[in-house]
Amino acid sequence: MADYGLKIAKLNHSVSEADRYMRFTSKYPALKMSDSDTGTLSYTAGAGGETVTIAHNLGYTPMCFVYGEYFDVATEAVVAKYARWNRWIYQGLQVADLYYYYADSTNLYIAFSAAEGITDAFSFTLDYMYHIFYDEDTL
Repeated sequence: MADYGLKIAKLNHSVSEADRYMRFTSKYPALKMSDSDTGTLSYTAGAGGETVTIAHNLGYTPMCFVYGEYFDVATEAVVAKYARWNRWIYQGLQVADLYYYYADSTNLYIAFSAAEGITDAFSFTLDYMYHIFYDEDTL
């Protein structure tokens, strides 16, 4: 037990059972949260796209998760408040919108790219939520 600080077992299993029954154990590295927040990406009709830049200044590209609102192009109704981003939304056979995110050694970028003539014709806002994780060990 000396190599553990914390153990959480699955339902109907004991922490003294094999590691495969653990929900969490501090024996192994775990994701550590660097930053987490929500925000709004505002899009202006005719702009073609919009990007939000969030500084993390970790000095390396971290693991990130971004969830965001997206809507049905035909009805302009919100389909999901916090769905996983990095997706294309199709209008028939044509790609209508692209929601995506990426990171570098200093920033997380959350982006929306509008298809010309479809969502590019009106202004709107999209809610998003992000999580940035860090690893304090040498990469």
